[in-house]
Amino acid sequence: MQAAPLGELPLQAGQLKEAAEMLKDIRKVRVTSLGDAHASVAEAACVLSLLFICLQDALQADQCLQDAQQIVSQQSMAGKLNRMLDAAQAGLKLVSPGL
Repeated sequence: MQAAPLGELPLQAGQLKEAAEMLKDIRKVRVTSLGDAHASVAEAACVLSLLFICLQDALQADQCLQDAQQIVSQQSMAGKLNRMLDAAQAGLKLVSPGL
């Protein structure tokens, strides 16, 4: 299974980049208000990794995924966030098998 070419995605690359920039800002606000180890910061990092996977930016996707996994490993979070991290990891492997 391969990632869909950007032309086949419901959003175009420019829209995805804009969404990533907005989510980066949201993540910064969460870090400032809740601390860098809060579950919502991990969630934002995970969603950012998914956006970067769609943009085929494996390096940024991998970094965001690592950030999210580090936060999750420091806490006893389970369920939805761990499933989201697993999905992001699988997507990253599809886009960039070498990472």
